[in-house]
Amino acid sequence: MAKWLRLELNAGKFDGKQIVDAKALLEAQSPQVVSGPPGTPTARASFYGLGMNVGYDAAGRLRLSHSGAFALGAATALSLLPSEHLGIVVLTNGMPIGVPESIEADFMDLAEFGSIRRDWFAAYTPLFAALFVNPSRLAGQRPPANPAPALPDSAYLGTYKNAYYGDATIVSKAGRLTLLLGPRPEEFALAHWTGNTFAYLPRGENAVGISAVTFTVGSDGTASAFTVENLNAEKLGTFTR
Repeated sequence: MAKWLRLELNAGKFDGKQIVDAKALLEAQSPQVVSGPPGTPTARASFYGLGMNVGYDAAGRLRLSHSGAFALGAATALSLLPSEHLGIVVLTNGMPIGVPESIEADFMDLAEFGSIRRDWFAAYTPLFAALFVNPSRLAGQRPPANPAPALPDSAYLGTYKNAYYGDATIVSKAGRLTLLLGPRPEEFALAHWTGNTFAYLPRGENAVGISAVTFTVGSDGTASAFTVENLNAEKLGTFTR
C-alpha cells in the first residue's frame, strides 16, 4: 500500500518508471460527480473521482480519500495530500466503527495544522453506526401468524425488466419461489410473508439483514411488477414485465 501511495503521489511514476499515464491518473483524481452538495452557501461540496473521494480541506488543499471493506472485510481508510506528497493508509482487523478514519484524520490534522482539531472518533462513530441500521419494514418483525395467502407460484414466474439493474427472473426451485438477480444471476430464495409480499436476505457489503420483495398484481391475476425494497432507496428498485 505504501508503494501504491508513492505511485499516486508521484503522477503515476514509481522508482523512476512511469507505470500509469499521468493524464489518466489526474482524471481519476479529479472531481467527476458531486457526492455531497454543500449544506449552506459557505460550506464546501465533496466530490467523487474515479475510485476515490475528491475534496478540498479547510486550508484549500486537494484531499483524496476513501474508506472500505466494511461488512465483508475489515475496516480500512486512506488519505492523500498531494500538495505535500503525503499519504496514509490505515488497515484494521475489525468492523467499521470509525477507527481507521479517526487515525487518518488525526494524522492529517497534525501534519497540516500541528494539532488535532476535534474528536474525530466521536464524529465518525454515529455515521458508521447508521450503516448497520436495517431500514426494511420487515426488520425486527415476526412473520404474521395468519398471513394473507399468496397467489399460485405460476402467477409470479417470469422475467422482469429494470433499466438500472437489468433483468431479474422469478423461478420455482426446490418448491419455493427464487429470485435470480444480476448479470451473472445470483439466487435468492423468497419466503412468503403475507399476501404478495415475500422476504429475502440480500448479500453483499452493504447488506444488513432481511428485506422485502412485493409484487403488484394486474387485472389478469398475474404479477405485472415487483419491487425489491433494499434496491429501492432511490426509487429504482421496481422490475416490470
